[in-house]
Order: sequence, then C-alpha cells, then structure tokens
Amino acid sequence: MAGTTDIKQIGTISQITFMIASGAVSANCALTIDKSSMDAYNASLSTIAVMPTDGAVYVDSLYATATNVAAEAGVFDDAANSQGTVTQSGSQPANWQNPFADVHSTDWFYNDVAYVNFMNLMNGTGVNAFSPNSPLTRGMVVTVLYRMNGSPSVKGLANPFSDNLGGQYYTDGVVWAANNGTVSGYDNGRYGPNDNITREQMSAILMRYEQFSGEKPTDINAAKQFNDAGKISTYAKDAINNLTMQGIINGKDGNIFDPQGQATRAEFAAILHRFIVAIQ
Repeated sequence: MAGTTDIKQIGTISQITFMIASGAVSANCALTIDKSSMDAYNASLSTIAVMPTDGAVYVDSLYATATNVAAEAGVFDDAANSQGTVTQSGSQPANWQNPFADVHSTDWFYNDVAYVNFMNLMNGTGVNAFSPNSPLTRGMVVTVLYRMNGSPSVKGLANPFSDNLGGQYYTDGVVWAANNGTVSGYDNGRYGPNDNITREQMSAILMRYEQFSGEKPTDINAAKQFNDAGKISTYAKDAINNLTMQGIINGKDGNIFDPQGQATRAEFAAILHRFIVAIQ
C-alpha cells in the first residue's frame, strides 16, 4: 500500500488519496482520518476508514500504530504500519451505521446519503430521519458548503442580510458564503434562509463555490441541450451547463432540467458526493 498523492480537508475529515492493492483487487480510494490525528503527518494514527472514489472496494477496518507514517513523502507502508481487510462493496463508506429510518439500502440515494452523513456534511432533520425527499432550503445549502470548508470563524465579517438572524444553524454559513461571493441574496437585502431552493439556484451557488474554492472538476460530458432550456434563468445558464459537463448535476426524465423545480435533500446529497469524488 503506497503512493499518497493528496491531502485535503473536507469538513472535519482529512483525506489522503492513495492506491490500495490486495491481490487482484485494486482501486483508487480516499483514506479518511480525524483531523486531530493529522496535525503532524508522522503522528500515531488510530482507527481509520477508507472511502471509495470509484465504488469498487473499501477497507472495512484499517489500523496504523507506527509513528513513522510519512504522508508528506507519499509513503504508507502496509507491512510495517498497518493491517487491513479489503472488501468488495458498493460505495457505502466503511464503518457507517445508518441512523435513518427513511433511508434504505434499495434507495437510489442510499450511498450518497451515507457518504455525506459519514463526512459530517449533512445531518438528519429529526430523530432517525433524513427526509430525503423534503425540499432543500437556502440555509441548508450554505451550511453544508461551510462545513465542507471546516466551518471557519466569521468573526469580524459583515452580515449583509436583514433576515440572517443570530443563533440559527445557518447564521455563520450565510455570513461566510456572502463574504466569499458564493451567495448574493435577493434584491431586497434578504437571503431567505428558510426558503426552498430551486434547482437552478442550487446550481448557481455551487458554481460560485467552485470559483471561490478553485476546485473545479474536469469536464467528462459534452454540452447538453435540455428540452426546457428556455425556462432556465439567464443567471443560471452557465452554471447548469458547466455542472452538467462536469457530471455533477443531471437532468430528469424526458431530457428536462426543471430549473424552477425544488431541489431535494437527496438530490443535494448526490451532487455533493459526485463533487467531492470529482475533485479528489
């Protein structure tokens, strides 16, 4: 096991992209460990789990006890430092226990919800509930992107929106997103954190986030003309076109995009999953 190529912070999790091989099984995976264990790359590591980038394999359990783990040098010596088991699987994260009664293994979004919940990006909406088919709100979107950036301090930053009240789960995320250009709000000085977000609004925000973060996935698809392209607002046209070519967002049956349709929590989980995998 060798060849670390990248270390990045996503939410409260640090990732190292590397190649794992066991007999005939080989796949690009992302090694995830608590950031506290990564403060010094040569520190002792506790239990770590592997997330798949290609949906082929994952390591169910992997332990590293040696202190000489030179991640910055691109070396993770399996023989000297760890023992693990490679298991054929789908793209469900290793060691994830499903806490949601409304998310089932047969659901199309199951692996996406597992991924974003495991990464501490999206939580439930209540006891044992993820509410996958419920509308996504504008406050939820910026909160998740804020978490994906490690929830930095917003002390000293201006709050430009009259309806972004203090003490809400989305308060800091909205301030953060407004100050880095990810969101601009409505013309009346409001952000509308509790408003349901449309698919074109979600696309525009994600594209602005790509521009802010500098993390732009490589195009994998040709440009696509949706049957309802004429309904897409001017401000969202480029975002939808770029995200479609990147493979981050898809249309719906009948070759429509449904730009004014409400985005769901499951759809956003899937989009986040694709985006994170694409930038690894």
